[in-house]
Amino acid sequence: MEATNDEIKMWNIDDVEVFLKSKGFDENVTNILKGNEIDGESFLILNDVEVASMGFKIGPASKLRKLLEKLRSADSIAGNHTIINEPNETGTTLRIVIPSTSTSEIPVPSTSESQESTAEQGAPNVMEILKCSQKGKAIVFNYIERNEDFVTHSERIEIVNIVCNHMVECNQQKHYPSVNTKHMYAAAIIKSFPCLATKHTDQDGGVSFNHDVFYHPVAGGFIENKIKEIRRKEGIRKRKPNGLSKNKESDGIAGEKKKRIKKIKKGVVPENKLPAADGFDEEIMKSMVEWMKVHVVSVNNKAKIVEYMEKTFDFRDRESTFRFKCVSEILVEYPRFMDCDEGSLILRDFHQKYPDKHFSFKSRFLDRFSAPLRFLAKSGNKNVPKSSDDSMNSLILCLQLMPAVYNVKKASFESKLDRLFHLVKENASISAIAKAKDVVHHKQPFLIVVGSLEHPLSFNLVLDFSVIPLGSDCSRAFNVLFASFFVFRLEFPKHLDKFYLLFG
Repeated sequence: MEATNDEIKMWNIDDVEVFLKSKGFDENVTNILKGNEIDGESFLILNDVEVASMGFKIGPASKLRKLLEKLRSADSIAGNHTIINEPNETGTTLRIVIPSTSTSEIPVPSTSESQESTAEQGAPNVMEILKCSQKGKAIVFNYIERNEDFVTHSERIEIVNIVCNHMVECNQQKHYPSVNTKHMYAAAIIKSFPCLATKHTDQDGGVSFNHDVFYHPVAGGFIENKIKEIRRKEGIRKRKPNGLSKNKESDGIAGEKKKRIKKIKKGVVPENKLPAADGFDEEIMKSMVEWMKVHVVSVNNKAKIVEYMEKTFDFRDRESTFRFKCVSEILVEYPRFMDCDEGSLILRDFHQKYPDKHFSFKSRFLDRFSAPLRFLAKSGNKNVPKSSDDSMNSLILCLQLMPAVYNVKKASFESKLDRLFHLVKENASISAIAKAKDVVHHKQPFLIVVGSLEHPLSFNLVLDFSVIPLGSDCSRAFNVLFASFFVFRLEFPKHLDKFYLLFG
């Protein structure tokens, strides 16, 4: 007797293994599921993309998906219901008899009506669409024949071509399919070819898969690009066919006219015109910001300042985007950036803004490339810096050896190096030097190094003529420098943009 889904949900990992072996699956399949700790409950909720991501061959993966569909469909009609098919003149009636309750009848349309309904409302079957053309048939045949879950670059391009042409031919809106239609076709591609899904890992380690690379309402994607290409080739210049915006269902706007969104210019937005607060109480945020403005960092309030900076992040990010024209205005409004723990608040904002980008100069660059850079310099007869700080040596070597930097003939190497490290004597006035620098070459963040190249004593970040002390560790100072470009939305300096992109 077959187990019900309620019983399967109670199974442990070993029970799932026994069940699958009874269905003809070998140890290659069961061992993978055991390794992923798939018990009865998690087994029933596996989706196609998750099955594909486990590394099964095509044959076992197809059988496993079919088994899961069968179990789920059995669950949808399971229980004490008795289902009777009764033919009649209009089609078929499903009579569902439930003991000790009433009887209900659900009319099911005839076969031809059902197919039309599915074509209009259901998700498209990409495999069937591909089989309608010779190139598509070859793709499907090769995909099944090689018994491995991957698609070549040329096959992926052809899949998009065939699917988009089908969309234009069969869709009511022709060359301007709705957002929902494009999402539906993108999801159908991923369902037929799970290896084409985009893997996303969140900050908690959770893994999810999506079809953003095929269609995203903001970024576009392969489908959007192909539809535009089809319109260009066919000479279609109009945005939309006449009267299409009146179609409430296809447009998804319920007949309302789209409102023009007036672009908000940075730094000239009155407070009552700022975008609405999303997820925070504006008055509370303002009170926290005011408290931080009047409380200088001390041992007693440092933890509170860090807490308030984290809580006000979304509020400050909105203000920095629309209210302030330059970094100086931001630093005046949020002065704790300048005096709290040697730039640590800049690093915290960077990690909060980009949680997946935990940039570490030491782990991502210094530990991996320091020795190879020294070897390249010696083999190329380059002068190896003799700084007592290994991080500083490696950064200077990188500037010397990177073709995208040394091939720029408009500026000397000393000028390029000065835009990263500006050396000053120990008794020099750092604030005066920061304000006296050439604003063309030094309008972006850079480091003032107190001491000499051989013996650097301390590092200071210059942001729009404001100076932030960063301590004596070059590795950490460069971390803060790199993060400042993103926190304050600044462009990389001229001639060094490729250099900074190396660390992104």
